[in-house]
Amino acid sequence: MAMRQSSTIRQRWEVYCLEVTSLNRLAVLLVDVPRMVEKEERLAMETAATRKPRTQPPEKRRDDLMNAAQKLFLEHGILATTIEQIALGAELSKGAFYLHFDSKDEIHLALCERFSLRFNDSVREAVAKVPRDDWRRKVTTWVRATVGGLLDEGDLVNMLFHSHPIPANTGWDDIVVAPLLDLLDAGAARGAWKLEDSRFTAIFLYSGLHGVVDDALMGERRTNRTRLMRGIETICLTALGLAE
Repeated sequence: MAMRQSSTIRQRWEVYCLEVTSLNRLAVLLVDVPRMVEKEERLAMETAATRKPRTQPPEKRRDDLMNAAQKLFLEHGILATTIEQIALGAELSKGAFYLHFDSKDEIHLALCERFSLRFNDSVREAVAKVPRDDWRRKVTTWVRATVGGLLDEGDLVNMLFHSHPIPANTGWDDIVVAPLLDLLDAGAARGAWKLEDSRFTAIFLYSGLHGVVDDALMGERRTNRTRLMRGIETICLTALGLAE
């Protein structure tokens, strides 16, 4: 009889323990579930706040993709960067990438063009600040603005124009020499110098400048900017008959 009572008490105790455990678990759930819901709602709100609206104009999305690509290309290189990474960096879908670009090569070319056009604008702005008929100073200003700008953007220049091949026949010469060609044509029209072929002269002078700057960017020795600029200025002024 005593053994039967002991077994009954043990069974009731086990049932009680199970009920207590279940109640404890339920209490934990009652506390955790609201927290989990609150966390999910907060994450959803943060995601919604950071997600780019679909109403953004195509130009803005294209610019976002180019900015993301430029950052990733500088950090990881063009070959190591994927289209998925570019789209993610711009907070857009992979499909959105293909609405604007067919490949990484195409967005690379677009970055080269954007850099060149912005760079040209800055060079033209610097030259335009020089008094109208001070042609010698206009030439030296073109040299300093071009050399200084290329050296200041050395990492970007190397990534865009040296680390990955650029297809031929892209009309690149016409873009990069445009500020100098405009200057040479304007000077010739005002009688500051005489040139048989302004475009030939512009390409010749710019190519020499660019080669020297590339050597400085890829060289191991620290570049003396003042000496570099003065050397290029002397050659350009001599070629135009303005050497003192």
